Amino acid sequence: MLIFNLSRQLAFANLSGDYNPLHTDAEQSRRSQFGGCVVHGVHLVLAALNSLELRIPCTIVKLDAQFRSAVMVGEAVSLTHEWINDREVRIAVMVGRLLRTSVLVEIEEIKSVQAVTRRNQWPMKVSVLPSLNEFIGFKGSDQLAIDDEAFSELFPSLAVWLCRPDAAALLGTTRVVGMQCPGQWALFRRLMWHHVKRAEVIDDVIDFHVSKVDMRFAMLTLVLNVGGNEIQAEAMVRKPPPAQLDLDVVRSRVATNEFSGVRALIVGGSRGLGELSAKVLVAGGATVLITYQTGGGDAARVVTDLGDAANAVQYLVNAPNPSSLAQITAFGPTHISYFATPLIAKRPPGSWDTSTFERFIDVYVIGFSKLFETIHKSEALESVFFPSSSFVDEQPVGFSEYITAKIAGEALCLSWQRLYPNLRVITERLPPLVTDQTSALFGTDASGNLDVLLPVLRRIVG
Repeated sequence: MLIFNLSRQLAFANLSGDYNPLHTDAEQSRRSQFGGCVVHGVHLVLAALNSLELRIPCTIVKLDAQFRSAVMVGEAVSLTHEWINDREVRIAVMVGRLLRTSVLVEIEEIKSVQAVTRRNQWPMKVSVLPSLNEFIGFKGSDQLAIDDEAFSELFPSLAVWLCRPDAAALLGTTRVVGMQCPGQWALFRRLMWHHVKRAEVIDDVIDFHVSKVDMRFAMLTLVLNVGGNEIQAEAMVRKPPPAQLDLDVVRSRVATNEFSGVRALIVGGSRGLGELSAKVLVAGGATVLITYQTGGGDAARVVTDLGDAANAVQYLVNAPNPSSLAQITAFGPTHISYFATPLIAKRPPGSWDTSTFERFIDVYVIGFSKLFETIHKSEALESVFFPSSSFVDEQPVGFSEYITAKIAGEALCLSWQRLYPNLRVITERLPPLVTDQTSALFGTDASGNLDVLLPVLRRIVG
C-alpha cells in the first residue's frame, strides 16, 4: 500500500514544477468537482513504474496511461502487475477494488541512466484559462530538467533504472499541462508515449503544441517532443466553480424586513447554497453566522460582501472545537440551516461501501445532532432546516450510501419535531442545483438556485 499524503504531494509538486491548485491547495481544490486535493496523474505513473524494482538501466519505448478517476490525497493505493512479456507490463493503480489508473509500459535496456540538467526550483505562476478557441494551434516550450536528489528520494527504485531524460520528460508533461496548457483548470485524462528515434545528444528543451481541440468535450490533445520521443497528452478543461448570485441581485427579490429579527446559523455558508441562503437572509434584515471547514478565504469573502450583518467561524462538524461552539452559543441562533456535506460521488452499480456511508452519517446525523443539542439548550432556537435531496424519491443507481444517510437525517428531524412541537423542523428534498459538486453536470450558471431556495427559506424563517 502507498499513501499519497500531502507532504509527498507537495514534494512531487516541487520536483515536477506542477503547482496547480487542484493538487496542492486544499482551499481551492475543495471547490472542484473532487472536493479536495487530487494526486497528479504523472505522480501515479511514476509511482507505478517505481514499483517494478528493476536493476538494469532502461528507457521507455512505449507508454499508455489512462486516468479513469481521481486518486485523492490521503487515499491508500495498491499496485498490481501483469507482465505481457519480458519487456512489457500493465500496472493497475487501485483504491480498494476500484481501478483508478491503468499504465501500460514497454521498456528497453540501455547502457546507463544518463544525466539531465539540474533544476532546483520552478516558476509557481499558473496560467489562467482563456477560451478554448485560443488554444487552437497553441505552441510553447519548457525546460527538460530534473533535481536528481529529489527524484531519488521520491522514487528510489525508479532512480536506479529509468534514464533521466525519460523521467524529466514525464515530469515536464505534468508541468506543461498543469501550469501552461490548459493550466488552471486542467484535468489529465490520458498520456501516450511513442519512441521515435534515439537521440545521441539530449536537447534540454521540451517543445509542445496543441494538435486538436474537441469543443464537445472541452478536450485538448497536446503533442510534446523531447529527446527523440513524442508524448501525447489528453487534458480536459474543467469548469471553474460556479458563482452564486450577487447580493444586489438577491436584494431585488427580497423585502427589506421580511427576515428582521432572525439570527441564522448557516452551517457550510462559505459557498454554494449556504452562501446563497446567507445572502437571502441578510437581504431581508437577518443577522447571520456562517461556518466553514477549510474555506477561510471564501468565508471572509462572503462576510465582506454581507457587511456588519454577518460573521464567520471555523467549525468542523464531525470534530467540533469548544471555542467554535462557544462562539455559536454566544450568537444565540434562532434558526439553523444545515448545508454541511461531504463529497458526493457516484459509486459502481450494485456496490455498497460502509466507510462512505459512515462518512455521510457522521455529517448528516451525528454531527447535526451534536450541534442541535448544543444550540437547543439556549432555548432561543425557533426553526431548523435540513436540506435533503430529490435523490431520496428518484433512487438513482450509485448513490445508495448518500441516499440512506439523507433518509436517516430526515428521520432525525422528524424525531425532533415530535419531541419539540413548538420548534419548526423542516426537511426539503431539493432538486439538483448548481453547486461546486454539480457544476460538471449542470454548468456554472447558478442564477436559478434562488427560485428554488427563496420560497423554502420564507416558509421556514419568515
